[in-house]
Amino acid sequence: MPIPATYDYFPDHDGGGDKEKYKPVTWPHTFVTWSGSDGRIIPLTGDLTCRDNPAGIGIMWGPQAFDMPSYDVKADAIPNMDGSLFKSARATSRDVTIPIRIQALDRKSLIQLKQYLFHSLNPLRGPGRITVTEGDGHPRHLECYYVDGAQGNEGRDQAGFYWITYALVFRAMDPYWYANRHDQVEWHIYKDDAKPFLSDHFLPLQVGATGFKPGDPVTVTNDSSLDCWPMWTVEGPISSMAVKNLTTGQSFDFLDNFTIQVGEKVTIDTTPGVKSVILRDKKGEENLWPQVKPASAMWSLIPGDNQITITGAEPGDATVVRVTYVPRYLSYSGG
Repeated sequence: MPIPATYDYFPDHDGGGDKEKYKPVTWPHTFVTWSGSDGRIIPLTGDLTCRDNPAGIGIMWGPQAFDMPSYDVKADAIPNMDGSLFKSARATSRDVTIPIRIQALDRKSLIQLKQYLFHSLNPLRGPGRITVTEGDGHPRHLECYYVDGAQGNEGRDQAGFYWITYALVFRAMDPYWYANRHDQVEWHIYKDDAKPFLSDHFLPLQVGATGFKPGDPVTVTNDSSLDCWPMWTVEGPISSMAVKNLTTGQSFDFLDNFTIQVGEKVTIDTTPGVKSVILRDKKGEENLWPQVKPASAMWSLIPGDNQITITGAEPGDATVVRVTYVPRYLSYSGG
C-alpha cells in the first residue's frame, strides 16, 4: 500500500539518521528552438506577451515523444512452450509533436511570423534540428523533418485575428538526441619523450595531457547510455598504426608495411552508413581500405569508460592522433 511522505523526506537507507531535509534545486525553464536547413533559428519557447517583438511563439501543454524512442522487438515463438525467444531489438524512427501558439500585436505581424516559420519548416529544403536546453545549460538536438500539423484550423478555439495554434509533427530518422558539442582526446609526442619512440619498437603514443606515460592506456569516457561512433584523425609520420579499445577487445589496424608520411593526414570515420578511411595530402584524396587489416573493426565507444591504446612504429615530433566524438542520448534530458 502507498505510504504518504512529504516532498522533502527521503528514506534513510544507510541507517545514519538525522539527515538534513532535501533542499530543492533552483532550475531555469527549459528552452526549445527549431533550426531550419536555411540556418534560421526560431525560439519555440518565446515571449507570447510581445513586449520585445510584435509577435512570438510559445509551446503549449502536450509535447510528445521527447524521451525514450520506440523499439521494434523481434521474437520467435517456442514450439510447445509458453512465451517467445528474444531475437533482436532496434530503435525505430521517432515522431515528435510540439503544440505551439503564435501570438501577435497585429494581423500583419502574425502573417509575417507564420511565413517566416513555414519557410524554415519546408522539408524539401532538408532536415532541421529541434534543440532543447535544460537548466544545466547543456543543449541536445534531434535532427528531423517537418511532416504535419501546420495546415491550419480557423476554429473558434484554434485561431483568432491575432493568434493561431498548431500541433507541429516532426520525424527523426535517427531517433537519438545528440549533444551540441564535440568531445576530443589527443595523443602526441612531447619533445622530452621523443627519443624512446624513435626506434623499431611498437609503443603507445603519449596523450596530450600531464600524468600519462608512454605505454599507459588512456581512458575516454562516454557519459551517455548509448554507443558513440568516433572520428579519428592521424597526422604522420607513423607506421603500422593500430588503435585498440582494451575495454571491448576490438582493434583497428593498418598493414605492417603501411606508413603515413609527414604532411599526410588520414581520417577514419566509424559512423554507421559512412565508415570510411581516407588519406588527404597535397595530391588530393585516396581510399585507404586496401591498407587496413581484414580483421579490423570500426569500433564504437561504449557507455562509460573506454581504455584505449594507440600503437605504431617510428613516430616523430609531428605525429598526432586525435579522436573526436559526439555523445548521443535516449532522451532530451538524462539517458
